[in-house]
Amino acid sequence: MRFQEKEDCYLDTKTGLEWSKENYGPIIWHEVMKRFDGKKEWRLPTIEELVSLVDYTKCDPATELPNMLSSDYWSATTHAYRTDYAWGVGFHYGGDYWCSKSDDDYVRAVRGGGSMVLINMEIEKADPVMCSGYKSIDNCPNKGNMIQKVSVVKNVQRMP
Repeated sequence: MRFQEKEDCYLDTKTGLEWSKENYGPIIWHEVMKRFDGKKEWRLPTIEELVSLVDYTKCDPATELPNMLSSDYWSATTHAYRTDYAWGVGFHYGGDYWCSKSDDDYVRAVRGGGSMVLINMEIEKADPVMCSGYKSIDNCPNKGNMIQKVSVVKNVQRMP
């Protein structure tokens, strides 16, 4: 069974996240964020965490998580271009969506999970025109023009 009942939560054995037993709402997004502001343990899930609950072989609700309603749930993820909108998941059939933060949706609190890590790396890319005739990129006088700096943000999961 994917979700194990604990004293105050359900442990997702697939992701290691712990989900509250209760649903909150319906409530507007800004009120949800106020409730979780400064809380050390429980928080609003990211859209990725919320989507991880979806089981596309099920509907009404489209998840195995106990006590989930066939309704729309907020995530903490704000829409990239419409900052007055946030992402959510409709657990009628498991589709994600974005809607106005002034709409009423439900919330399922989460705790645990990973942390974001910034990884910086340099990649050497050989340009065949700039370095033609050289056996090694190290011998190419234009090598300095070929180093590209790349930053990658990766979600690193903590072990449960």
